Amino acid sequence: MKRIIGSAVGLFCVLALVGCGGDGNSAPTQKEPSSGGKTATEWVKELKDTNKHIRQAAAENLGLIGPPAKLVASGPLLAALKDADETVKVKAAQALVKIDKDCRDQIPTLVEALKGTNIEAKILAAETVAAIGPPAKDAVPALIDSLKDYNKELSKKSSDALEAIGKDAIPALADALRTKNEQLRAPAIEILKKLGPQVIPAITEVIKERDADTREAGAKVLVDMKAAAVPAFVAALEDYDKATRLFGAKQLGEMGPGAKEAVPALVKKLKDNETIVRTEVINTLVKVGKDAVAAVALAVKDPEEYVRVFAAEVLVKIGADAVPALTELSNDSNEAVKKLAQDSLKKIKK
Repeated sequence: MKRIIGSAVGLFCVLALVGCGGDGNSAPTQKEPSSGGKTATEWVKELKDTNKHIRQAAAENLGLIGPPAKLVASGPLLAALKDADETVKVKAAQALVKIDKDCRDQIPTLVEALKGTNIEAKILAAETVAAIGPPAKDAVPALIDSLKDYNKELSKKSSDALEAIGKDAIPALADALRTKNEQLRAPAIEILKKLGPQVIPAITEVIKERDADTREAGAKVLVDMKAAAVPAFVAALEDYDKATRLFGAKQLGEMGPGAKEAVPALVKKLKDNETIVRTEVINTLVKVGKDAVAAVALAVKDPEEYVRVFAAEVLVKIGADAVPALTELSNDSNEAVKKLAQDSLKKIKK
């Protein structure tokens, strides 16, 4: 019996030693993070290989490992930002972003790559800037230049990066609308549309430009913003330049009833000194429809006869929705207003 007990105790001690790493106190060994069959430490060593393709693969795999590689890889990757090969530098920067998004030391390297001639490096740089977002605003000028590149992937990645940077990219994108380069202007329009109402102040200035193509580009940005875009077109309507006022009236007309907030400004422009602008304002008010009736009816009482005539013309063209207002005006104490309203009602009933 003693022999059996002694054997059991011995076996227990052996099992205890094995289960506790041999000393009863040590924690289990933690496995080092890896990618592509190699550990982070092994990839770090390959960052110094004489073969650039091996260095590229090392940087890429360290990025794939991500945050777990931070302790062993951050320093070597920062050193790799000075590599002789452009692609190694960009992949090192990309890896640093994946390992630690708060790491900003790589931004100058990315900007340098975007200004270079290596297409692969430029694409990777734009992709990495997109991952960084607003803090990478220093890359905007280089991204604008890459936006018009004939390489579609580079142009797309640059577009994504500018969108990710957001508001700090808006001034440069607005300036892109002022160029004659459609290769740049077209993608700039699409990015600005995606950035939404925050672009309106910048685009308000764009649609006041003397160049018709520039104004049209600005309008394309605002077209889907509906009511939010009304103030921008009202600003154009009030510009000193005839062509810009005409443009503002036309764009508001395209919005139809959605431009109802612009009615007071439009009614004022019935007094515009340019016939072509007044005509467009009349057409726009008609397109706004019943929401314009009350304000236009007040204009029928304007001291200036020509304004009264224009206002009455608008109401006639609006038709049935204007009948109640004209009926009330047909009993006005002012004989000129009364007659104008009565004549307008007759035209509607014909």
